[in-house]
Amino acid sequence: MNPVYLAFEGYIMTSCDSQSCVLDWRQLADRCADDDDLVCQVVKAFVDEGKVMLANVSSAVESLDPEAIRSAAHRLKGSAAAISAASLSEAAMQLETAARQENLENVAQLHEDVSSRMNQLMVFLDHPDWVSKVKAQDQ
Repeated sequence: MNPVYLAFEGYIMTSCDSQSCVLDWRQLADRCADDDDLVCQVVKAFVDEGKVMLANVSSAVESLDPEAIRSAAHRLKGSAAAISAASLSEAAMQLETAARQENLENVAQLHEDVSSRMNQLMVFLDHPDWVSKVKAQDQ
């Protein structure tokens, strides 16, 4: 299958490798048995919790507590992976790994990357008809 290309508000979203993928529609739809309502429920749960998860990561990074950073990044990584947001999940994994290794010299930069990717994802998901546009591109 060819990558899905989307352009929303100046962002170009592609499906999908871990470096550039904002959201892999095909993978998410497959996980949800091609049930659009279930996709929307899963994504809504992520959006509802996403700001809290990012705030927890930010707070942990600010405190420079390796265990808090690891735990918060791990939770965000798993939640992003659950909605097939590979780029965000990969960035959170890098932050989690640095914290697990107690390598704190790059956590500010890694946190910035996580925040940027979260912002891209939220802009994408905030578009009112993102599902129909993705589905039209996927055909």
